[in-house]
Amino acid sequence: MAGATKTHSFFKKIINGEEEMIGFSWIFMFFWPLSFVFAATTIYYFITLFTHNNYSNENKKQDNRTPNDILIDRYVDGEITKKQFVELREELLRKTNL
Repeated sequence: MAGATKTHSFFKKIINGEEEMIGFSWIFMFFWPLSFVFAATTIYYFITLFTHNNYSNENKKQDNRTPNDILIDRYVDGEITKKQFVELREELLRKTNL
């Protein structure tokens, strides 16, 4: 029974703060900050994953315009002249009728 009381007194000293646990205390000091870094990194990853997918899907939806629509938009924005618009439109009509 002498061994049991010795072990019991050891834990009693640790609880009361009379004895220091040197063996594994450095592990907990090292891993507590790492657990917070891991949690923050995981949250950041999922937030960027979901927001990136939403933006890329919106961009894909906007690319459903026909070449004729793009040509009209360029003419309306003033990127091409009326002469260029007519020439390009005739060329588009020729290519689509082939």
